[in-house]
Amino acid sequence: SNHISIPWVMGYDISPGQSTKDKRSFLEFIEKNNLEIVFEHDPVISSAKIKRNSKGEFELKGPL
Repeated sequence: SNHISIPWVMGYDISPGQSTKDKRSFLEFIEKNNLEIVFEHDPVISSAKIKRNSKGEFELKGPL
């Protein structure tokens, strides 16, 4: 859940430009269809819906 921000990509990603495009498309799809995203490795938050804040950035939709 801490990596919901578009610029967060893995340090060893060999195609970070494509990853950010894919991530944006994926998050837009999740938001548009009012789905929950699953965070497999998050020890606190297992899943959440997302929304955009006033800056247009993706964030978790509360309450969690």
